[in-house]
Amino acid sequence: MWHESQHQRLRLLGLRYAPSQPTTDVAVENFLKEALTRKYPEYGFWGEESGQSANQTNRWIVDPIDGTHSFSRGQYFWAISAR
Repeated sequence: MWHESQHQRLRLLGLRYAPSQPTTDVAVENFLKEALTRKYPEYGFWGEESGQSANQTNRWIVDPIDGTHSFSRGQYFWAISAR
């Protein structure tokens, strides 16, 4: 069952829940890549879905939906991971 609090988490990012996890994974990663690149242009980006950007000395490492199995089942055990 998908819980309202999970909808709220995605709405904070301007996203909506999609039953197809890969679609949501890509949307979250694209959102984070754009936001982080705009705020920190000196850093590269490595995303689980899209791979690496040019600057690999300093970079963000992102797993847009960490816990995809739980996410796809509407459970609470998932997170957005960025380091």
